[in-house]
Amino acid sequence: MKADSPFNLLSPADMAKVADDACCYKANKHIQTTYLSAFTAGMFISIAFVFYIT
Repeated sequence: MKADSPFNLLSPADMAKVADDACCYKANKHIQTTYLSAFTAGMFISIAFVFYIT
């Protein structure tokens, strides 16, 4: 099914609720998942830097 609008039109209160839910989800993630995500992000940034300077 195709949406009528490509934009997600939410009221400011609904936007705050979505942001709050996302924040609570990220804050309650398992610590190993957080460290793994941070480690892989650092690896990708490092690889990009190596290609940038060469």
